[in-house]
Formats: sequence, structure tokens, C-alpha cells
Amino acid sequence: MTSGVSAHLQYDNAPRPHQFVEERRNMDPLFEVHMLNEEGKRNAQDIAIKFEILLLDLEKVCGDPPNREWSVVKTKLEEACFFAKKAMANKPRNQAPSQAASAS
Repeated sequence: MTSGVSAHLQYDNAPRPHQFVEERRNMDPLFEVHMLNEEGKRNAQDIAIKFEILLLDLEKVCGDPPNREWSVVKTKLEEACFFAKKAMANKPRNQAPSQAASAS
């Protein structure tokens, strides 16, 4: 007899990820991978540097000694940096040529 939880975790008949995408032909843009061109790579690096500078400035004011709130600040900045890079990567001008053509 299987537990109720493990019974729900049986994926034997579920399509494999590559099979699922091939059958759909188009992935939801929320989950697409974006290959960046050189401008996009520079922009991603610039975003990371700006967040690093902000983190270092904030650390001087509120990061010593480290505490729970400081951990939350770092986590939220990491999250914001991720979404800033994602927003940048979604712009066709930052994507490698093969992707920019399909995004238009």
C-alpha cells in the first residue's frame, strides 16, 4: 500500500519535459531561455555591479553585525537583481540574433 503523498508523486505516465515542449511547439515566454548578445551580456554585468554597489553601501549602514533583517535585505536584492536581468533579457535588442528574430 502506498501513502497518499507518494501516490500523487507518480509521474511514470507524464510526458518528459523535452517531449512536452516538442508537442506544444511553443513554450510560454515566462519560461523561455534567452541567449544574450554581447550588449545583453554587458547589460547583465552592469546590473550585477549596480546591485553589488547597493549591497556594499547598505552593508555599511545596516549589515554589521549580521542579523535576520540583513539576511532578508540580501535575499530581496538577489531576487530583484534576478528580475532586473530577466526584464533586460526579454528585450529583443539584448538577445542573440536567432532569438531576436523569433521574438519579433
